[in-house]
Amino acid sequence: MSDQPWLRLGAAAGILHVVLQFVGFGIVGASVGALADLSSPDREIVRAFEHPSATGVWVGLYLGVLAFLLFAVFTARLSTTLRRAEGDAGWMSTAVFGSGILYIALSLMSLGFIGVGRRAAGHGIDVGLARVLTDLTSGIHAITWGVAALFLMLTATVVLRTRALPRWTGWSAGATAVALLLAMAAPASELAPIVAFLLPLWVLSTAITLLRRSDVAYCAVRSEYGAQPSAPAQLRT
Repeated sequence: MSDQPWLRLGAAAGILHVVLQFVGFGIVGASVGALADLSSPDREIVRAFEHPSATGVWVGLYLGVLAFLLFAVFTARLSTTLRRAEGDAGWMSTAVFGSGILYIALSLMSLGFIGVGRRAAGHGIDVGLARVLTDLTSGIHAITWGVAALFLMLTATVVLRTRALPRWTGWSAGATAVALLLAMAAPASELAPIVAFLLPLWVLSTAITLLRRSDVAYCAVRSEYGAQPSAPAQLRT
C-alpha cells in the first residue's frame, strides 16, 4: 500500500490547522468581542466577564482545540522531512518535534483558561479572580510565542543546512522566530497580536509546500528503507 496519501494527509493537517484556528477564534471574537488581556484595565475586565458566554464561544474554543491537535500531525510530518534530510545522527529534527508538542500543550492550556473564564462569566465573578484568569491566559499565550520561536529557529537551521525544503521557508522561519521573541518581550504592546499572525501564515505556506512535494518525500522515504522508486524522474525537484 502506498504511503503517499499519508504524507499528503500530514501536510494537509497544517492547512486545516490554520483554517480552524482562524475560524474558531473568529467565532469567539464575534460572540464575545475583544477578550481582555494584559493591557486591559480593571473596568474592561469587569465588562468582559459581565455577561454569560454565548454558544458561539464554545463552538469557537472547540474548533481551536481541534486546530492544535492537527498541528501535532503537521509537526510530525515536518520533523519527518527534516530528519530524512539530517540523517540518523541529526538531533535538530527531533528537537523540532519536541518544541512543536510543547507549543501545542501550552496553547491548549491557554485555551483551557479561556474556557474557565468564559464559564464563570455572568455569574458575578470577582474582579480579582477575573484579573488572574486574564493574566494566566495572556501570560501563557505569550510564552507560546517563545516556544514557537524555538520551533521555527530549529526548523530554519535544518532547512538552510540541508535544503530539505526551499530556502525561503528557512529564512522566513528565522525572521518569524525573531519577531515572536520580540513580541514575547513586550506582550502588552499593540504590535504583539499582529506579530502572532506570522506563525500561522508560515505554517500555511510551508504546509502547502509539503503538500506539493509529497511525491518527492514519498520516494525518498521509500528509498531510505531500501525500496526503489518506480520512476527515477520522480526524484527530481
